Amino acid sequence: MTDHPWVLSRITLRRDATAAALAPILLPDGRHSPTPLAIGHRLIWSLFADQPERDRDFLWREIEPGRFITFSARAPRRASDLVTVDEPKLLDVTWRTGQRLAFSLRANPTVARRDGKGRRGKRHDVIMDALRPIERGKDRRTARPNLERERGLAWLSARAERCGFALETDVNGTPCTQVDGYRQHVIKRRKGRRAVLSSLDFDGLLRITAPQVFAAALCQGVGPAKAFGCGLLLVRPAPLAAE
Repeated sequence: MTDHPWVLSRITLRRDATAAALAPILLPDGRHSPTPLAIGHRLIWSLFADQPERDRDFLWREIEPGRFITFSARAPRRASDLVTVDEPKLLDVTWRTGQRLAFSLRANPTVARRDGKGRRGKRHDVIMDALRPIERGKDRRTARPNLERERGLAWLSARAERCGFALETDVNGTPCTQVDGYRQHVIKRRKGRRAVLSSLDFDGLLRITAPQVFAAALCQGVGPAKAFGCGLLLVRPAPLAAE
């Protein structure tokens, strides 16, 4: 990570003839459906891959079909036949302890279960891990919304402390955070293999507890699967009504 301010950029798939010819590949489910993560990963990486051994120094998220936000140590390449890149905005902010912010996060919440020998095992989707003891069918469908919020908030709260912030709560101590948008994504790999990862969306209010740690967390991202559009913590001033 660099010690200079990072930049926010908005990126939009073009609608002209060149991009339209590739639309079945970039948006195989139609222009109103999200871009598959593996395709989004390659598309966004193409804007930053200026040398063969370049390490990833950016985070990204698709905010709606064909529209992305990146947060990066350097500006993305703006000359592209596939996308338009708005003028990057420098995020040069001095964060302070106690500052309240509205936030939005798409994350890949996982938990690692230890094997029989006490070693950390394979990572599991926290929602499916919680649903495992429940029989498939109506009981699972009924239980899932509550588990998404309960397990999702538990996962985020645990990481918030390490990332220099705390989730704001109401007078009853309930986090002022909406949890929804749970999805499972299939990522095709070489030789016909595939991986499945999940994403969960969080939108709410936070309070900064450690400004320097918080600033670093914005660049490092929250949770795994950052290469696949997860982990970018988007923040803005909290509404006046919440102050």
